[in-house]
Parts: sequence; C-alpha cells; structure tokens
Amino acid sequence: MLRRDGIQRIVVVTHQMHIPRALRAFEVALESEPGAAIDIVAAGVDARRRDLAFGWRGWTTSVHGFRETRYAVHEWLAWVAGH
Repeated sequence: MLRRDGIQRIVVVTHQMHIPRALRAFEVALESEPGAAIDIVAAGVDARRRDLAFGWRGWTTSVHGFRETRYAVHEWLAWVAGH
C-alpha cells in the first residue's frame, strides 16, 4: 500500500525502549514485499535526560525503577518470542 502511493520513507514513532522491536516488525513486513524499497527512520519518544544520570539513587528501589524494569522485561520477552 505504501509503495503503491509512492511512499519511500516512513518514520516509526514509538517509545524509546520499543524501537528495536518496532523496527524489526517493519523490516519483517517489508521483506515479505519484494521490491519494497522503503527507508525506515526511528523516532523514539520518552528519552528523558534525567534517566541518564547515574548516582546513588540509582541503587535504591522506586516506583519508577520497578516500572522501567517491568517494561524492559516485557520488551525482552516479546523480542525473544518474535513479536
């Protein structure tokens, strides 16, 4: 459908942690379409600068930490399962 409309580049906008899995899904879909030369550009959202800081609070438990861990495990399991 994209190729038919002359689309040559798409931007995948998703959560920063979801990008690897989302890109793989698009690449697999394009592989099944011979001649579908479409560039895929990743645009991750929710990449917070404060998450990059490393300090003693990074070693303590927090609601934010549990949420991030849960999401990371979810993404990893989905990657392994191939979804």
